[in-house]
Amino acid sequence: AHNTLHFQSKRQAAGRRPSTPNHHVQMYSQNAVHSASNVVKANDCDGTFQSCDHPSITLPDAILPYRAHARWTGSALSESQTRMANIFEQYQQAESASTAPVSSGYGGGSYRGGAEQLQEQVASTGYVETRRREETPIFDRQIINFNPPSSVVTIDLSANAAILVLALVDNHVIFIQLTNPQEPARVQVTRRSDEKIHKVFIDTTGIHLVVAMESGENFYIHYPTRKLRALAKAKGIVIESVAWNRSKVTETSTGEILIGTSKGLIFETELAPQETKFFDNSAEKYWKQLYQLSPEPVTGLLVERFPDAVSISGEKKFFILATTPSRLYQFIGHVTTTEPPYFQWLFNNYDSSTVKFVEVPGSLNYSSLQVYPSDAVPKTFAWLTEPGVYYGSLDFRDQGPQDSVTTNCRLLRSRTQTDKLNPLFPVAIALTEFHALLLFKDRFEAICVLNDQVVYEKPINPRQTGGMRGMVHASRGGPLAYAEMRLYRYKITKESRDVWKIYLEKGEYEKAKDYARNDPVQMDYVLTRQAEHLFDEKRYEQSAGLFALTQRMFEEVALKFLRVHEREPLKTFLLKKLNSLKKEDKTQQTMLVTWLMEIYLTQLGELKDSAAPAEDILRTQRRFREFLKQPRVEACLKSSRHVAYELLASHGDTEDLVFFAMLMQDFERVISHYIQQQDYPAALEVLTKQSDVKLVIKFSPILIKHCPTALVEAWIALEKKIDPRHLIPALTHYEPQSSNPAAHEAIRYLEHCVHKLQNRDMAIHNYLLSLYAKLEDDTALLQFLDLGQGQMHSEPYYDIKYALRQCAEHGRAQACVHLYSTMGLFEEAVDLALNVNVDLARFVVTKPDESDEALR
Repeated sequence: AHNTLHFQSKRQAAGRRPSTPNHHVQMYSQNAVHSASNVVKANDCDGTFQSCDHPSITLPDAILPYRAHARWTGSALSESQTRMANIFEQYQQAESASTAPVSSGYGGGSYRGGAEQLQEQVASTGYVETRRREETPIFDRQIINFNPPSSVVTIDLSANAAILVLALVDNHVIFIQLTNPQEPARVQVTRRSDEKIHKVFIDTTGIHLVVAMESGENFYIHYPTRKLRALAKAKGIVIESVAWNRSKVTETSTGEILIGTSKGLIFETELAPQETKFFDNSAEKYWKQLYQLSPEPVTGLLVERFPDAVSISGEKKFFILATTPSRLYQFIGHVTTTEPPYFQWLFNNYDSSTVKFVEVPGSLNYSSLQVYPSDAVPKTFAWLTEPGVYYGSLDFRDQGPQDSVTTNCRLLRSRTQTDKLNPLFPVAIALTEFHALLLFKDRFEAICVLNDQVVYEKPINPRQTGGMRGMVHASRGGPLAYAEMRLYRYKITKESRDVWKIYLEKGEYEKAKDYARNDPVQMDYVLTRQAEHLFDEKRYEQSAGLFALTQRMFEEVALKFLRVHEREPLKTFLLKKLNSLKKEDKTQQTMLVTWLMEIYLTQLGELKDSAAPAEDILRTQRRFREFLKQPRVEACLKSSRHVAYELLASHGDTEDLVFFAMLMQDFERVISHYIQQQDYPAALEVLTKQSDVKLVIKFSPILIKHCPTALVEAWIALEKKIDPRHLIPALTHYEPQSSNPAAHEAIRYLEHCVHKLQNRDMAIHNYLLSLYAKLEDDTALLQFLDLGQGQMHSEPYYDIKYALRQCAEHGRAQACVHLYSTMGLFEEAVDLALNVNVDLARFVVTKPDESDEALR
């Protein structure tokens, strides 16, 4: 019966095993190495723009004056074939996509431009049905439909993705505020035709811009005021990199920044739009050389402050990364001075023998350093070199000057970099949370940093673009790439959609679950794989807990544990499966509960038969009873308690049978059991704990024979909740052990009813009188009769004739005299009193009314 337990109908169960998604899912890491022919590529771009590029992005009409000088190559985009949108709208879409939850489905939308994804529908049975649907690729190139007035030399983007800067061949700089692109700003750097802009560097906020010229003339532009100032102290120096100190940048000052030159020098300076001295038009407040790396150019610089949690009190701890085409340097130290140059002391800790660097041989004369995120404390870095991308994590602890902040470093290689016969090298790199994006002159590649595989590749026709020149990226928007006369944007949609599969193949199940949490199909697959892995490692208990959370066929999982004779994991599986059922699944709940009861009872029986230690038996019994007390189990058993009773009885477990009956509030069964076992105190204890007076009435005739005192105490505790008349049959079974009225439990209870509860029922009074009449001492009887005589009513609550018969039957002459007098039969009273006591007769004579002289 256990092996045929179904949670769904046969039709639903057949073919619904949510195991490996087979051909519906392209497992990310199983295709780690692809041949070039297997890569899904875009069209060869031999035709017009439409054949190789996705919809374009259009800047507003405010840019139109600059379009007059545009020089486009190739065919123009058709209005009917191109969807137009401004940059700001596209960036908003990118930001919303980057923060969207993990996508649904197994990730069938391949990194390589795949178009399929599994979309789930959770059925009422709890199983997951899937179907295919088209999905937007993760990376999608779009043309920005903006015609620059002249050829683009270089671009830069602020880390907050707010300001885009374009440097043109005519030595103009265009500022485009992406949140308000209708009003771009254009600043002319120089009118000299023999000058050419080399690079531009915009700070994290988009306020300050450094313009480096190929001749060594350098300029500073303050974007809010459009003010241009020369860097006089930097004249003759070709600037290759700038490191902005995010914690010090303000609207009126850059704060201390580091500048790397083409000759391997590192300078510190601070730039401001306002003049600090008369007759000094230089933007630098100071200019100081701090260090020389090597004769190679300083291609990348990064300054970052350690998180406050690991900084020494009163000091600011910084680390600095610097790159050349072949080396990655790092500097760590505290900045204590308040006078510039601030980083001098940090660099003083290093010389040529102590400086820490990583060397990657190569012949390229350029490289690039990128971090993610770019607008906060970075977590990862990527360094573009000739052999590949040197990638790693940044770890901030308590490192000292000779320690390293980089960890888990490795070299990522693109496809062409692994081709020894015809190697091609990227011109630019961008870094996202999960990918290193490489831009070549003729294509775009994405390398997943989780498994180091090229996962996306798309060609770019160099005949139409003239060759790609560079790419910039900010954490909150897609990368922007540029050619001589064109701008492109790579839209990133749901970048984390397939991350769960990568972590799954690496065996990092917890991380896989983090990224599959919002998709029941993905989560079910991860849990199933993890459960199977744990089962193979014989970690059955953990495996059972995970199997219970999956939609794996119930019978299959149960049989797995039965085959390996693992009862405890099976119990865990059944318990968790029970908790996952819906309230309306009554039949399934009953079968699971019954099976679990069978397992527990079998365990208890085996422990008792093998003379196991008492603590082991008690521990198992305690767990069994805790299971029975679970609200879901208790509710299930209330509707099928007869099954549980039969199961408990078949194992001969009377202790747990009584416990279960008490749990079900089946007090009658429990009391009957104790009485059958002649355990009357236990029966009475159960009787007193329940509130059904019918059971009190039913079992009182038996219990009063064996524990009358305790039973009477229970009656008295009930007060007026029970009618004393219904207890008279039980009182008739009482046999007093003493003639003392105080020890007579029946009299004690009836006196409580008469005196305390003010009961006026004639049957109660009559029965109490009859008990008094049976006593050897008639004192209590006479007091009771006097009490009745002294009542305000014309008649007492007992039947006088019945009382007279009882007193006469038991020879209570004095009581009979009292009753005759009460009935007005004075002659009979006097006659009987003369036989008892003359004084009693004299007393009776005085009772008639004084007006009846003849009677007196």
